[in-house]
Amino acid sequence: QVPVVLSEFGQDNCGFDYMQTLVNWADSHDIGYLAWTWNPWGCTTGAVLITDWAGTPEPGVGEGYKAHLLTQSPYL
Repeated sequence: QVPVVLSEFGQDNCGFDYMQTLVNWADSHDIGYLAWTWNPWGCTTGAVLITDWAGTPEPGVGEGYKAHLLTQSPYL
């Protein structure tokens, strides 16, 4: 087996639908992933996961990714 990691993925429209499809596929194939970006730049300049340095999830993309991560081990 070879380790595979999907990295720096997101979607520019601040939504989570494409990302949801991708992480569901990765989960079903035991592939790791790292979403992008963890800077509070605001979603108007591209996909971001947080709105501030306290880690508040960005509506849509950040909230969706956080909700997905909470369904994964070790949070089950």
